[in-house]
Amino acid sequence: MTLNRSHAYFTPEESLESERVSPIQHEYLQGQRVAMARKSKAPAILDHALNAYLFPIAAEIDHPLEG
Repeated sequence: MTLNRSHAYFTPEESLESERVSPIQHEYLQGQRVAMARKSKAPAILDHALNAYLFPIAAEIDHPLEG
């Protein structure tokens, strides 16, 4: 029987090695890798694009953007 890697225990070295190639950032916690939010650049790119679009509109209606 094979062990499902999502429940496997990793050494710190294994975790660091797999982190280098993973598109998702993980935290190493007691031998397990736990996925962290916002490793992907997509949310930040979307956030910047949305702010670039909304900032001139907010300026026209004299509404400060906060964030």
